[in-house]
Amino acid sequence: MINKKLKQLSLIISLVFIQSCSLNLNNYNFETDSLGSFNLADYNEFSLNMNQSDLSAEVNPIKFEKLKDSLTEALEDRGLTLNPEANINIELILEPKEKLKLSKYPRRSPYIYGYDTWNMNELETTQQFILRVNIKDMSADKVVWTGLTKWRKSASQDPLTEEYLQYIVDSILQSN
Repeated sequence: MINKKLKQLSLIISLVFIQSCSLNLNNYNFETDSLGSFNLADYNEFSLNMNQSDLSAEVNPIKFEKLKDSLTEALEDRGLTLNPEANINIELILEPKEKLKLSKYPRRSPYIYGYDTWNMNELETTQQFILRVNIKDMSADKVVWTGLTKWRKSASQDPLTEEYLQYIVDSILQSN
C-alpha cells in the first residue's frame, strides 16, 4: 500500500517537474541580427517610430501600442532618454502580407467528369503578419540591430501578447 502511494507521489512530482520545465522553454520565434560593434549601452538617447497609421484592420492597435510603451519604459529604466532627435532610432514596423501556397487538399470539380477531375494547382492565400524591429544609428545612417517575427492570423503564438512582447523587449535590451 505504501509502495503504491510512493509511486503515485513520485509520478505526480515528476509530472509537475516536467510541466514546469516546459513552461520555461522559449517558444518564441524572434530572429535577431546585429553588427558586431553595436552596443545599446553606448547610447544615452533614443527616438521611437512606429507605423501605427498604416496598420491593417486585423491588427489590434492597442496591443501594438503596448510594445511601444513597454520598450520606452524599459529603455528609460536603463537610463536612456526619449528624444525625437536622438542618434539612435528604433522603428517598429508591423505589416500584413498574403502568403500564397498550393492547396494541400485537391478538390474535385463538380462540372468535369472523367479521368482528369482533380484540381491540383489550386492556390490558397493565408493572411500573415510581419513584425520588424530596426535600430538605426542615425549618424552612420545604417541599421545596427534588427529583429523579425512572422505569424498567421489564426496562430496560437501571437507576438502581441504580454509575454511575447516582454520577450521582444528583453531581446532588444540584451543586444550587445
